[in-house]
Amino acid sequence: GPLDAHYTYQPVAGTVTQVTHRAAVLNVPLLGAGAAAGFLTGRASDLLGGRGTLENERLSSVTVTPFGNVTVTLVAPGAGLRVTSYQQAGDEGRAGFKAAFLEEGGLVLLHLPGAFTPSVGVGERVLGAQTVAARADN
Repeated sequence: GPLDAHYTYQPVAGTVTQVTHRAAVLNVPLLGAGAAAGFLTGRASDLLGGRGTLENERLSSVTVTPFGNVTVTLVAPGAGLRVTSYQQAGDEGRAGFKAAFLEEGGLVLLHLPGAFTPSVGVGERVLGAQTVAARADN
């Protein structure tokens, strides 16, 4: 599910230009009780507009590619972000290599430039380092 990500992988090859940690005043749950129950039964839920997704502690990394910047943001599930990042600014990222480990799990947001076309849809399961989430339009 969208909140059980533990290992995250570098989505593209390129230079990591920044890794930024943003603390939160107060982390809140990403899901209410109803949405959490829905996930357990396999129903999709919109996490993007919730208070936790917008305000919780996060770690973001930006990778420069020939097609534009790709950003991966790891969002705390509510109890705080316990993350080990394997990247720092200046590193050359290789697609499919481990980028971070989220001890408690969390939400992973992938921000792609317009030159990419998604190859997965809403409700599809994505497996790190196995699923191709998008392809660059050449």
